[in-house]
Amino acid sequence: MILFTVSTFAVDPEEIEQQLARQKYGPSTQDLTISDFHAESFKPKVQLPFYTKPGQHPRKIEIERRRRMYKSLILKELLAERNIETEQLMPKQQDDTQVMLNRDEDDPAPFPAYLPLHIFDNEEFDCRTPEEWLKLGQPDPHGDRNPVPGVALLPSDDDDRNKDPTDPSIVYDWFEVGVLDFDEHSKHYFVQRVNQQKRVVDADGKTIVNGGFHVDGSRPCGPGQWWVPRVRLLFLAEDPRLFADRVSDAFRTRKVCEAELRYNLYIDCMPMDGVGELDQASLKRMIEWAQSAPGIDKSKNLEDYTQILEKEVNIDFCRSMNRIIFEKTVEDDPVTFAFVSVPPSTIDSFVPDTGCSPDVPEYPFDEQYDSFAFNSLLTLPESIQAMGKVRTECNRISCTSLFHIPTAKPMRLEEFEQTQSQMTAQVGLSLRDSWISSLRMNIRSALRDVGKGWFNIHETNWEVYQISKLKKFMESVKFIMQDSMRFLVQDSLVNFTQMIVDACYSTMELEESYNWGNDLISSTFKPRKNALFLIDLVMDKEGVHFSTSLPSFENTLIMLFDKGIQATQNVPQLEREILKNIFWSGIPLLESVGEHEPPVEELRSTVRRALQQALIPLKAYAREYEKYLELINMDINTYVA
Repeated sequence: MILFTVSTFAVDPEEIEQQLARQKYGPSTQDLTISDFHAESFKPKVQLPFYTKPGQHPRKIEIERRRRMYKSLILKELLAERNIETEQLMPKQQDDTQVMLNRDEDDPAPFPAYLPLHIFDNEEFDCRTPEEWLKLGQPDPHGDRNPVPGVALLPSDDDDRNKDPTDPSIVYDWFEVGVLDFDEHSKHYFVQRVNQQKRVVDADGKTIVNGGFHVDGSRPCGPGQWWVPRVRLLFLAEDPRLFADRVSDAFRTRKVCEAELRYNLYIDCMPMDGVGELDQASLKRMIEWAQSAPGIDKSKNLEDYTQILEKEVNIDFCRSMNRIIFEKTVEDDPVTFAFVSVPPSTIDSFVPDTGCSPDVPEYPFDEQYDSFAFNSLLTLPESIQAMGKVRTECNRISCTSLFHIPTAKPMRLEEFEQTQSQMTAQVGLSLRDSWISSLRMNIRSALRDVGKGWFNIHETNWEVYQISKLKKFMESVKFIMQDSMRFLVQDSLVNFTQMIVDACYSTMELEESYNWGNDLISSTFKPRKNALFLIDLVMDKEGVHFSTSLPSFENTLIMLFDKGIQATQNVPQLEREILKNIFWSGIPLLESVGEHEPPVEELRSTVRRALQQALIPLKAYAREYEKYLELINMDINTYVA
């Protein structure tokens, strides 16, 4: 048995690095390629929950399956299945091209394309917005935005950059690119072709991030960089089959549009001689109707403008006649004119005799009208007039106030109590007397001539009254009156509370242990508007106190607060005053705001807290004068003697 000492395997760190560098291993499955694309930018979009129920495909597995399937599809083969060749996508200049018409039954008009493909792109095929596509290269919101992998239709030679895109010498093909940025105005993507190492780098060999912008904000267009529309760009994270359908849709739409343009060109080239003219009587009526429209300037130039428009109308009429002749010729000889595509007519085959929408279903209008008239209260001018007067009177009451707010000058507590009590009593008396009288007079004067029927105010039978519209009308009036009183009380209490809080707002954060200080002349507690109360500081043998007991403020103001609510509690309903010929066993009252409703309790507690906080500096101020009590209470004659 051989024993080794601890220092036997002691090796210098530099020697270890040299030993590791000399070690070489055989082939490995490790991916040593450098990629400028984030792994997230290859993941397709799936509509699956993150929490997978038993028996369903997990979200990550579905994403990986789609990624591998998208990678296995070849775009050129998908386009070929849809009868589209890559060289057909980009329009080319054709100077002396001869087109052989009607040779191929599948394509009797093999005209080369001359309109850009992206004009006809349908964005509904896109599964992500441009911002979402670019965010695939930026998984970390605070990190750099890397390129997004894709395949774009680009010129094969980078020297074709300065040529016209429709130059016949340019050869277009699909190349792997990295998407760098998106222009919102032109709806084009900024892409760069990958190099031989499948990387997107700049001239210094660094990965292009954040759209290729430099520190100074500039972005030069370097080699291999192009602006391409979305229909020429396939993201590797989207379904190539769906993208092929998108290209096919734009390709077919462009072909239909070019065929329609040629159709209108054929008609415009037809002669107008001998086609006929518009009937002069019809033309005269058109001119009269146009000149009689309101707002038309009857100046001398009107006739000149009319003649110009008349020529345009005649030209349009001749063109319509040529179109009829041309379509008839194409219809009679479809073999010769197979290259002509007649657009479908936009005129509806069915024209209704009356109305503008023939697809409106049957509706029992008379039955619904009778049902509405039977249940509605506003079917007579008299009832509408009465309801309008009720609304006017109730709105006037809801705008009044139960308290005298604001006060013009500071008052003593007794004077303040008397002023507020008088105002509350006056409004309460107005609610029970003048308001009820005014409403009774307005309703009876509006309905007195209605007579027997739904709104008979002279009804004597209680059962008949219960099923009449007058009962519903009076119920509506009752709720309107209660609503007005509720607004009156709530607004008055809120304004009263706000007046107290405005006067005490500077003391709301004081603590009970607050000390006034040595400055007895000035005060830092100023009211937001006007001061409410006037009070005197009294110093006598009983001590330092105020002319008004401090607890009286809270008790008096809470009493005024509750008195405002009680002023609206005994207002009678109007039903008894309108129907004089029906016996009423009692006097029904309107429902008003309760004294213990949550909003009322909250306002009451706010008033109480504000007053308690306002007494803290008063007590602190009085304590500062306690040291002068001996001097104030001194008998001068005894002191001199």
